[in-house]
Amino acid sequence: MEFPEPDLQRIREKVAERNRAEREFRRIKPFIQKKYNYCCANCKKNTNTQMEIHHRDVNRLNNNEENLVLLCKKCHGEISRKNIPKNK
Repeated sequence: MEFPEPDLQRIREKVAERNRAEREFRRIKPFIQKKYNYCCANCKKNTNTQMEIHHRDVNRLNNNEENLVLLCKKCHGEISRKNIPKNK
């Protein structure tokens, strides 16, 4: 059985896109934390180190401000589980 050659150019482009998104995320993260006053947008608690940033559209490459929300670890887990499609 033969396997097709990997499309190295496409792989490089995807890696570069992911790297750009990660740099953008690191840049915008402090702004999002301040925007929500370091409190969970869902339960309004401030758990300091337990805060995470959630991508509303579940696309980790989309770091637009309106797509990002600060959540505590508990709320982030609950919301993320709701976004996982269930197998039927």
